[in-house]
Amino acid sequence: MPLTLKQKLYKFLRYSEKWTGTDMVYLAKGGFWLTGSKVINSAVAFGLAIAYANLLSQETYGQYKYILSIASLVGITALTGMDTSLVRSIIKGYEGSLKNVIKLRIKWGFWGMFIGFAISAYYFINENNIMAASIFIAAILSPLINAIVYNPYFEGKKLFKTLSKYSAINQVFVAILIIGSLIIFPNIIFLIFIYFFSNFLIQLILLIRTYKKYKPNDKIDPDTISFGKHLSAMNILSLVANQFDKILTWHFLGPIQLAIYSFATIPATQIQSLLKPLSIMAFPKISEQDIETTKKTLPKKVLKFWGFLILIIIVYILLSPIFYKLFFREYTDAIKYSWLFSLSLFSFPMRLFSYPLIAHAKHKDLYITNLINPVTKIIFLSIFLPLYGIWGAIFAILSATLISDAFLYYKFTKI
Repeated sequence: MPLTLKQKLYKFLRYSEKWTGTDMVYLAKGGFWLTGSKVINSAVAFGLAIAYANLLSQETYGQYKYILSIASLVGITALTGMDTSLVRSIIKGYEGSLKNVIKLRIKWGFWGMFIGFAISAYYFINENNIMAASIFIAAILSPLINAIVYNPYFEGKKLFKTLSKYSAINQVFVAILIIGSLIIFPNIIFLIFIYFFSNFLIQLILLIRTYKKYKPNDKIDPDTISFGKHLSAMNILSLVANQFDKILTWHFLGPIQLAIYSFATIPATQIQSLLKPLSIMAFPKISEQDIETTKKTLPKKVLKFWGFLILIIIVYILLSPIFYKLFFREYTDAIKYSWLFSLSLFSFPMRLFSYPLIAHAKHKDLYITNLINPVTKIIFLSIFLPLYGIWGAIFAILSATLISDAFLYYKFTKI
């Protein structure tokens, strides 16, 4: 009896496992939906980038990015490490922890709100009413957005199809409203309101739907909150460091250079977004493995991943001049910077080495590895960005990443 197309594909995936060393059937099932979602999200992000490049001045876009960076810093109080801790608990069947995390994040979010109000007051006192109003809006809505979580539930349950659908709905809904606001009323304050309010509204709707349709059980993991707080504490410097380059660029180089820098980082950032499904699916698998198996197989998989990334970077460097000239004519100055920043893609597979540390709750090792990157990034940015501008910023980020990745691998080998 001849094999069906589905059977042939299954046979091929199983055959390919001897080369990849990975469960390719699991990867294909989950990866189909997650990758499809990321393709949609990247297409939406690309459409937004075109809108920003053509409907906003460089100065306004730089101001917009700066306000979003401030909002991200205010989000430090949102206990961001709870997501990873929640995935870990839901994998073990403790779905009731989801509600506890949401309540705790709302409570802690008020501190972020007050910090945002203080920053807004600073700009109001200095008679910058546009910045004051924009940050005030972000301070109210950003903590509420951060409190709404449902993605960890679907990741832990391996419901990648639903996770993908929700993510796509969120991105498309927000993008439509933002592009509409850019066309109808391209005002920075209105744009900030639309960005945050649309995110809050759609995420609240999707959270309510999650509880109605999937009805998470009431089992609570006593370690979810404590471990999540540990991870959140580890993330504080990382959150600061991730926005530090934009804050420094704004203050030392101005909004136009910040806009150029932002467009230089967009391609590599979106490529990482497309690759993220691999890491999402890897975490549950790595968590289920014994440590000896992981130590034997994971380094080989990372090396193969690097080979794939080399091809991606070469293709990008060849096509990027055409890409920018077609879609981002005002930002062709960003091309040369984007070539150097594309090397940051090599760090993406290295995050896989952190998953065994998370799965086995290696608190001390996680603290150390999560401190090295942000500390070195902040130090290097403080030195090189004021001296060498955008080149210095990218060099600082790559150098800090190389050091932290090397240390992470060392800690992985010592588990």
